[in-house]
Amino acid sequence: MYNLANSWKSLDKFLKTDQEILFFYEKIHNLYQQSSLVPAEKDLFSAFELCDSDNLKVIILGQEPYPKKRDAHGLAFSSNSEKIPSSLRNIYKSIKTSYPEIELNHHNLSAWAKQGVLLLNTILTIEEAKSSSHFNIGWERWTDKVLRYLNDNYDNLIVVLWGNYSKKYEQHFDQNKHYILSGFHPSPLSARRGFFDYEWFLLINQQLEKLNKTPIDWSIK
Repeated sequence: MYNLANSWKSLDKFLKTDQEILFFYEKIHNLYQQSSLVPAEKDLFSAFELCDSDNLKVIILGQEPYPKKRDAHGLAFSSNSEKIPSSLRNIYKSIKTSYPEIELNHHNLSAWAKQGVLLLNTILTIEEAKSSSHFNIGWERWTDKVLRYLNDNYDNLIVVLWGNYSKKYEQHFDQNKHYILSGFHPSPLSARRGFFDYEWFLLINQQLEKLNKTPIDWSIK
């Protein structure tokens, strides 16, 4: 049985009231025994381990893990590899546009999570080297419940939705309660079509300041 981090006990309890989620957890655990999945099972819910529920300010919604074990560690867009993934490279370019002097020394985004940024993929697992292999196995129901819980139990979240896949989750959030930022995905295929038209990370911090919340230090040291 999987458990979210202690600060997320209320969400954990909410999820486990759904019998289908319990069956799904068992299914995922069995798949880990049978196949090579990414991320490692110990990192499955890293987004919740590193982002404290009481400090949640920003949600950045990704699609699925990177297909290589060297990259994926449970945080959307974050990588443990020395080689930067292409989407993260474009994210860093966007940050540099707003903060030219910022240090971005590696590719692990845990520092953001610890400041209240939930880096959440909507599909939390895939088979190694097989993109899209875990669509329609049950993560959609899990994500649906998580996002509806976050909408109902928080106010003034900043929700970042990049790309058409993430944007379909916009309907889960009450725009009278939360601030939605949506646009093109940072992947090389779509970034040139509009991702760089917005200073995403400056916009996030400007909104946090309006809410009298501490801005995010986007540096990676």
